[in-house]
Amino acid sequence: MAIIGIWGDSIVYGEVDASGSGWATRLRGYLSEQAEKNNSEWHHTYARGVCGDTSRNLLERFAVEAKSIQPDIVVLAVGINDAAYMGSEADVLVPTGEFENNLRKLVIQAKSYTKKVILVGLTRVNEKLVQPYPYSSKGKSYANRTIEQYDKIIQKVALLENLPFASVSNLILEGDLEEGLHPNSVGHQKLFQHILSLVEKVLAQVERQGLDH
Repeated sequence: MAIIGIWGDSIVYGEVDASGSGWATRLRGYLSEQAEKNNSEWHHTYARGVCGDTSRNLLERFAVEAKSIQPDIVVLAVGINDAAYMGSEADVLVPTGEFENNLRKLVIQAKSYTKKVILVGLTRVNEKLVQPYPYSSKGKSYANRTIEQYDKIIQKVALLENLPFASVSNLILEGDLEEGLHPNSVGHQKLFQHILSLVEKVLAQVERQGLDH
């Protein structure tokens, strides 16, 4: 049995996905169904997505939450809210330097439990609908060129730490977004299928090697 912990923001939570509660919940359901169908080992999946979270917020809660579940596999999917800005694109919620430092700290903390860490990249937005984002009480806006900078930082950290990276920047199209920011059910299904392939590879490694904390 492996314990999988998935941490992130509202996209991990499954915001606005009416049919499936997000890609992380789909992943949990699929792994449970496969275990029952094949009479194989069950894996426990915990989705820890909090709406509005940045890497700064996640860093504040990760240690306590990880300790409570003792994960064998960690999936980190955060950054799009770091790239959000107020008024000017230069006024981002979390500057790029701090974002990279936060992500590195999260990886270090995750590796204190397991070597099996997966980083998930960022989805693009429909800029016509999110400048500003009408459902933000703070007047946040999002721009794809800014999101791309943060996505590249995630790729960089994954490369430096030799971690699997799920690139999703070209996966979700404008038609896969509910209100310009969050994926709809079709978008979450795409994310689930894409990220599942990486999770299954890591699970196979765990099964071959045994749980390596």
